[in-house]
Amino acid sequence: MSPTRPKETPASLLASLEEILREFGPREAAQKLTLLSSLTALPHMPSRTLAGLHDCLCFVQAYPDNPRVRRAAEELTSRLRQWIALLPDGEETATLADRGFPGAVNRYPFSYAVLRRMVALHPNCLEIEWDECEDEGPIQNALVLLVSNNECQGLDDIRLTMETWAQACKADPEQSDLQLLLDIFEQAPLPLEERAFLFDSCHLPTRYRLADPGTGRAEIRLAAPRIHYQKRPIPRKRYPLEPVIRKPLDSARPLPRETATG
Repeated sequence: MSPTRPKETPASLLASLEEILREFGPREAAQKLTLLSSLTALPHMPSRTLAGLHDCLCFVQAYPDNPRVRRAAEELTSRLRQWIALLPDGEETATLADRGFPGAVNRYPFSYAVLRRMVALHPNCLEIEWDECEDEGPIQNALVLLVSNNECQGLDDIRLTMETWAQACKADPEQSDLQLLLDIFEQAPLPLEERAFLFDSCHLPTRYRLADPGTGRAEIRLAAPRIHYQKRPIPRKRYPLEPVIRKPLDSARPLPRETATG
């Protein structure tokens, strides 16, 4: 009687994929295809396995062996949002936070310029994390310069938190606190550079929900005229930098005026 084959688990399938991830050739491509298909068929997956799988999928899509492997990786990527929704903490699963995981959450004090673009693209996915704001003084001081005298009275009330103040100021209760602040900064009679400096100096922690399809790291697709398929192992030999670093620099010479100003 032949020994019973151990049942494959999400962790064991992921370990097998990680083992051959950076190996290339016909045999490895067939193995990757089998593993990707087996992973796709799983009804659920634990968060720690999802984290490792997400990194593998990013690599496979960057270095696909052939069209079948690439399509299998894309199909598996489409399952990630379904699996995170089944986890007890869902999008707030700590293991998947700040990794660019589809359907999870990233927290970061994004800059003014970045937030303006992000809110325009994903208006319902970003909000200020007031609980993580260690000091509300900088944003209060900045707003005193930007709002009317009547609104300043609310900012001076020590009984009000910034979150409470923002809620009271909204004409539309569905508007996010972040959008309210960005609107105030946008309407300020200051140059863009000064508005950006003022906002960035407040270091406001922002919660970004990767809820919109296509925003996860493994979901990003860039149009390319031709897809390169990796048929051979990736060269691991590094370019020798030390001789270049130690090589003396050429002496500086003045440029002709027409070159320098052109």
